Amino acid sequence: MNIIVDSKKYDEYQEEILKCIIRSIRSTLENKEIDKDVIEDLTGSLAFGISAIIDSSAVMGTEDNPILPYLAFSKNIEEKDTLIVNKGGSYLHEMVFSCIDDVFEEEYDEEDSYPPLDSITK
Repeated sequence: MNIIVDSKKYDEYQEEILKCIIRSIRSTLENKEIDKDVIEDLTGSLAFGISAIIDSSAVMGTEDNPILPYLAFSKNIEEKDTLIVNKGGSYLHEMVFSCIDDVFEEEYDEEDSYPPLDSITK
């Protein structure tokens, strides 16, 4: 396994994966009977919680057996044995609210949106 420390590329990938998470949450909520005014707040809260778990900012596991995820990205499809990492790990939760603004300012087309979470998990 090859590990490449590339903070700039990592940040680009991290931002894109976070925006994908946000779009999926947004799409899921918009398919429910939820007031449109509440969707952005709920999306931000859910994205923050999910991001904190991915970042290891949330306590998981036990004292004797902690669970510490570490986010890495494959360089490309052909080189799955090469991972791009950031020395300090991910910090998705710190980016949530700026990415929320970006995603909610995007032109939104339901046909081009990410699939709702419940359709992915079925």
